[in-house]
Amino acid sequence: MPPPAWFRPMLDYWESRRPAGRLPARADLDPVDLKDVLGWLSLIEVRPAAPRFFIRLLGSSHPPRPDGPRHGRDISAMQPAAYRQAIEEQYETAVARRAPTLHENLLSFGAYRLRYQRLTLPLAKDHETPDMLMVASLIDPIEHGRFFSALASVSKT
Repeated sequence: MPPPAWFRPMLDYWESRRPAGRLPARADLDPVDLKDVLGWLSLIEVRPAAPRFFIRLLGSSHPPRPDGPRHGRDISAMQPAAYRQAIEEQYETAVARRAPTLHENLLSFGAYRLRYQRLTLPLAKDHETPDMLMVASLIDPIEHGRFFSALASVSKT
């Protein structure tokens, strides 16, 4: 299945930066080339041991929320736990495959739903072993806000 059109420029750019079909390194990318989507991109450091995924940069367009992802933190504190586990599994899949991965995510509780897509692109200094992930999320900020506001109000009671 082809990726949604919104992801195509990022995927094409990642492909164009691959040396001889290997993984591109972070140094192979120029943020200026991604200016149209920069706010939705995040850089996740891949560490060899737990905590495995560390947020180097969270795109500025990501809606903030309590217990959500933050610059300079690993993802181990993100809530709800099922959400964090799904993200960890998606990141591990991209690392293991050493290839782009596209995930359709559906979060739900009660009558509330949040559907969004995430493209994860592995990067590697040595062009072989992923040590960073460039992650793009296609999220409706209004739907995101409603979902996590409702979840927070239920969690407080």
